[in-house]
Amino acid sequence: MNRNKKFSPIGGVREGLLLLTMLVGAPIVANSANYYAMPEPAKKQEVAVQSTIKDLRPAPEKRLFRSEAVEKQILDLKSKLTAIDPMWLRDSAAQVWPYLRYVKQDEPLRHLIRGVIRRQLACILIDPYANAFNIGPTGGEWQSDNTKMKKELHERKYEIDSLCYPLRLAYAYWQQTGDTSIFDEKWLQAIREILHVFQDQQNWNGPITNYRFTRKTEALHDTRSNRGYGHPGKPCGLIASAFRPSDDSTIFPYLVPQGCYHPERCE
Repeated sequence: MNRNKKFSPIGGVREGLLLLTMLVGAPIVANSANYYAMPEPAKKQEVAVQSTIKDLRPAPEKRLFRSEAVEKQILDLKSKLTAIDPMWLRDSAAQVWPYLRYVKQDEPLRHLIRGVIRRQLACILIDPYANAFNIGPTGGEWQSDNTKMKKELHERKYEIDSLCYPLRLAYAYWQQTGDTSIFDEKWLQAIREILHVFQDQQNWNGPITNYRFTRKTEALHDTRSNRGYGHPGKPCGLIASAFRPSDDSTIFPYLVPQGCYHPERCE
């Protein structure tokens, strides 16, 4: 090993990801629009799925005790509980991660995880700085945030791990299955967008960055200081992160745990 060679995190990321794509012989899928299409809301399907959930409570006549107050509270909660429509890049990758051990045995499961990966790539191409996305161009409660919001975005809180987790999932899926179909032109486009963000945030210098964020709120952890650019910092080779995995804003620009996670996922 040449210890005098200057280490460049971004250079290593670029070479590693492009090398991975070449090593697996990634095919270019010419007609991949259906793989990446953002589906319209499907409320009827959601209601149908919820109606198939089995109630495991004993039948009323078989219960040894009944409280009207508790029954009333249960009915009240049922009327308020709804599925969360937005998809977070990090959370969606983590949710399917435990199933990777079974993908060799189950084609429907491989199909599911391929779909998650492709959906994540589609989201990254919409906005690589965003952390959470709507099921379509539906807008939402955070459209008034002072950042480059789009109707497809639920939130636009830039976090390093939002871009690392999809890479982790795609690489692990390929390791388990040998399936290279996910490494198509959309993959390459998404990788370029990710590298562009990391380069921008590695050279972070306050208002020179391409990202800023403020929100009208009384919670300081839900917005950023200095007109949305955050506290100042000097470029040092690390990649700045505006928010933590908890979606709370960072105080100092360089979040070391995420900075360590980045090269591990992209080496």
